[in-house]
Amino acid sequence: MKKIFICILSCFIYSLSFGDTHQDYNIFIEGKNAYYSGDFNTAKKDFETLLRTFSSSAVFDGNYAYFFIGMTYYELKDYKNAALYLEKAVYIPPKALFNKDMDIEKAIFFSERDYSLGDSLIKIGEVEKGITYLKRLDYSTYFPIVADYEEKALKLLEKYSPEAKDKMELKFNFDFSKIKNMPISELIKIGKFYSSQKNYKKAEEFYEYILKNIELNNYGEEINRQYLKVLIQLKEYKKIIEFTNNPPAKYKDLFNFYRGLAYYQMKDFTRALFLFDEIKSKNYISNAKYYSAGIYFALGDYKSTIENATKITSKTIISETMLAFSYLYLNDRKMFEETAKEIIKRYSNTYVATYFQLLLENKSNIPTHITSLHDLSIIVAEIIKNGQELPKNFIKKADLLEMEQLSEIAKYGDRELLQISFDRGSFFNHNSLAYGYSTTLVLETGEFYSLAFKNSMNYMREFLNYKELMKYNYPLYFKEIVNYCSKKYDVPQEMIYTIMHNISQFNIYFVSEDSKFGIMGISYSPNEKYTLVEIFDPKINMEIGTSILRKYLDKYEGNKLKALIAYINGEKYLTSLYFNDNNDLSFSSIIIPEERYFLENIFLTYVFYSKLYEF
Repeated sequence: MKKIFICILSCFIYSLSFGDTHQDYNIFIEGKNAYYSGDFNTAKKDFETLLRTFSSSAVFDGNYAYFFIGMTYYELKDYKNAALYLEKAVYIPPKALFNKDMDIEKAIFFSERDYSLGDSLIKIGEVEKGITYLKRLDYSTYFPIVADYEEKALKLLEKYSPEAKDKMELKFNFDFSKIKNMPISELIKIGKFYSSQKNYKKAEEFYEYILKNIELNNYGEEINRQYLKVLIQLKEYKKIIEFTNNPPAKYKDLFNFYRGLAYYQMKDFTRALFLFDEIKSKNYISNAKYYSAGIYFALGDYKSTIENATKITSKTIISETMLAFSYLYLNDRKMFEETAKEIIKRYSNTYVATYFQLLLENKSNIPTHITSLHDLSIIVAEIIKNGQELPKNFIKKADLLEMEQLSEIAKYGDRELLQISFDRGSFFNHNSLAYGYSTTLVLETGEFYSLAFKNSMNYMREFLNYKELMKYNYPLYFKEIVNYCSKKYDVPQEMIYTIMHNISQFNIYFVSEDSKFGIMGISYSPNEKYTLVEIFDPKINMEIGTSILRKYLDKYEGNKLKALIAYINGEKYLTSLYFNDNNDLSFSSIIIPEERYFLENIFLTYVFYSKLYEF
């Protein structure tokens, strides 16, 4: 009787939560679409209907809709109403499932809103207030859309502040003659902006100008550190070694750390270890111990690995993994189990956690040394073999009703509205495995494939316990396109999926730090057959990516491992790796721990796709 009552109550709450959503959501989506298509008068009519008829609608939760209403008035040059609604538009994308890059999205949202609001306020005579909003557009991290609004804001501010013109000329036009007019604190922010823009050559020139011409006072260490970080990005290791020769006493640890890092990247590990061992400052010792532990681990000196890894304060999954393996290889079972359990707890949704769980269960066939693709295949086969069946009534009836309604909302294709609906929903247990599974299904209904994948990975370790669920960690999104490209270019589907899984995480709008674009992370040149916008089309992107894979397969005589590494890491990197006589990659030959961890992840994905689907 109690269960029946709970079910009826849930259905009642469900109806209250979603009773009016379809009509108000339809009006809002129509207005939003009209806004994006440039039909601002139609958008205005839709939004005014929404305000008049559905003033308590969910679309106003978090003031989300006010942004589009305000921007519509702004485009129609109704600056008074624009200011009214944009001031209300303080919507912050929630740090939740649908906002994997919350800081970026928040910056984009507020840059457009602050610029339009500041401009509107100035135009209606509220100048000081408008200037305040325009000055908020001050970012040390580069985002393309945000940077455009910041530059426009500086142009508006020129009329009221001469410093704004200097800042614009330096930040966006690289006029280094303006450096002397700026405080060092502002220069540091601009230097970081250049670096985040990946404009490392300009950043190098910028810092060299400052080091030569500006009195640094208390900012000397920070300026030198930012300069050395830029040189690392440019791989100018010999320049670093020359620059850090005979360091001043106050910068000794800073210079020794980056000098050691340069030798480390050049694989001169003897000099790197000597320099890392010299470092005593708390600002650099943890990172120095991390790199030292990595070197010793690759050399098989596990006692020295432990000695260094236990002194790392900024722990990572890589440092903790090296520590756990070192205890294991030295037969210190107690410390191994203690460290492995901590890894499982802290990094639960990773391959490493699943692997250590198998080792703790004393599975006799699980290799303790991962040296090849064959070892990874054994691990994957064991995980799949251990997969259980989902229990009956896995999802409660009330939750099934919730899923049905949320799936309907997902079809609108508006992520924020879907997030609001999830927030207002009434799932029995938001921390349950059933909730994670349900969320993935809802997101797939709306074709939010990147978000569905991210959600599934958030439940990775739990999903891997069930045969039906583990496939959501290795989904077959864009199946028709993949099948077409695979047949056209004679490239195995598991290779295509491995690249999408690891490079873009199925995000069709993916842009990498080294300017690779789209779902398969391809390079772009203005002289190419397609425009940059067309490159993001999944079919075009996959055709180009698969054709590149075909070329690598031909070049490396059908060796899939080499083709994947060449595609993801580049052919130059491929030459630094060692392959066994049977053309299997030797993971033990990879000295740098980040590289070894990254490649293991890539090929675990490849093996999972191969074994789960047997294409």
